[in-house]
Amino acid sequence: MKTVFKNSLLVTVLAGLLVLPMSGFSLFDYPKLDTAPSRILGVNSDSPMKVKVRVLDQVDLRLSLSGDSSQKFYNVIPEEYLSDEYSEYVVAPRNLSDSGYSFEILDNGLSKDLVVMHSGDLVKSKIVDVSVLIMRATPF
Repeated sequence: MKTVFKNSLLVTVLAGLLVLPMSGFSLFDYPKLDTAPSRILGVNSDSPMKVKVRVLDQVDLRLSLSGDSSQKFYNVIPEEYLSDEYSEYVVAPRNLSDSGYSFEILDNGLSKDLVVMHSGDLVKSKIVDVSVLIMRATPF
């Protein structure tokens, strides 16, 4: 009798533990917040972020590209724009990107360098005009 009671109790406890995850924990609810949290990753907000992006400077470069698959051009960003609050974007002609060229700005701590990579057939050297936009996001 004692063994039957223990086995029945064990089966009841295990059945209860199985039912709880199967019900999806619908018995427990999170408390509702009065206001929607803002600036938390993953939370959709109705109010737009009030940030203004400004172009501070434009550096125009005339690059002489050789037939190498990778080339590096040093110190393309002026020193006053080396901090993390500025972001740089390379603007190049579309026919360069269509022919397999890619442009990347590398930060080596002391300066920012432009790396031009070519992932296609070897080509003759050419001279191209590329611009680097220096932007900064500021709150209103």
